[in-house]
Amino acid sequence: MEIVGIAPPMREEMLQPEPVSHVYVPAGRESRSGMYVQVRLADGINERAGLDRLRAHIHDVNPALPILRLTSMQAFHDASLELWALKATAYAFTLLGALAMLLAAVGVYGIRAYTVALRTREFGIRMALGATPRRVLGLVLRDGALLTAMGLALGLPLGLMVSLGLRAVFVDVGGIDLMVLAMSMIVLAMAATLAGAIPARRATRIEPVKALSAE
Repeated sequence: MEIVGIAPPMREEMLQPEPVSHVYVPAGRESRSGMYVQVRLADGINERAGLDRLRAHIHDVNPALPILRLTSMQAFHDASLELWALKATAYAFTLLGALAMLLAAVGVYGIRAYTVALRTREFGIRMALGATPRRVLGLVLRDGALLTAMGLALGLPLGLMVSLGLRAVFVDVGGIDLMVLAMSMIVLAMAATLAGAIPARRATRIEPVKALSAE
């Protein structure tokens, strides 16, 4: 056999972990009743027109050669049940991730709003002793920022570990998605900030006497 070129390794299966080496031989040596031939169309050629020209060329070479199916790679992928299942799984993971982010934001907001509401009496005492609403609001925001920073500092390494774990399990999953991590941190930080600012601002608007009598 004469070697005419060297091809890079490739995957035969979609979920195959690593590419493997292949040897390509002339079709005449491995003739089968059913074979697939992949043809690359030159840039600028219309897909439909290119397939029609390809059919005509095959008929010119051998009119008796049956062509059972002639389609584009995109159409082949669109009709693939395995690829559809993988896409559906990816969409499900995306939906679950978005739902988890929403629940986390709501949970952070609820906990922070509750803890700030419990300090209504404290706010009344501070304002009765001369503290301005702006200083009280700034105190709440500083405390909330500290807790948020501590939570993000603990959650970020865990998120990185999960990303690395998924990379080791799934095929062709990229490394750490900095955009997703950044958006998650921003959403949670905004939820924690609003959860502290809204109840604190509401508490500083009431009279100190009413705030002191609040349970």
